[in-house]
Amino acid sequence: KMIYLARRNPALAPEQFPQAWREHSALGAGCTNVRDKVLSVTQCSRVLEGPPLPGASSDYDGVNLLALRDLQAATDIWNDAETLAIMRPDEPRVFSTYVREFTLVCQERVLRDAPRGRCCVVGFLRRRPGLTRAGFQQAWAVGEASELKTAGFTEAGRVVHNDVHADPPPGYDYD
Repeated sequence: KMIYLARRNPALAPEQFPQAWREHSALGAGCTNVRDKVLSVTQCSRVLEGPPLPGASSDYDGVNLLALRDLQAATDIWNDAETLAIMRPDEPRVFSTYVREFTLVCQERVLRDAPRGRCCVVGFLRRRPGLTRAGFQQAWAVGEASELKTAGFTEAGRVVHNDVHADPPPGYDYD
């Protein structure tokens, strides 16, 4: 899976970003290799109306979840001539920087499966300083069963843990 943690081009108003992003995504749908490698796309724009969720950040304008055919697809997409010719030139119109600079490559693990709804809450975690990656993964795996029973997760239909698989881009050092 590839996860984009996107910031909009500052020239776009926050209200304009979702439409610009949909237009950009439509370009990808026209690329042969994107259609071959990407199994599903879920675009989650930041909610602008109403009070913010407690603890939620407004540092980002959206999260994109791309389920991929396999891990190799995550590398191939960045080197595909058609994708580079069609999508990359449009990226600065929509985003604050190029997509590759804010994309995490992850391994998805479904903890609870249910049909996707209209709302998606995405959290990004960093391990404590001094905790190894292996130690973090082990602690997370041990705590999963109890976490699913806490207040925030009991009503959630689908719960997924995405372990960052490849080195994250600078400034996106999430686990």
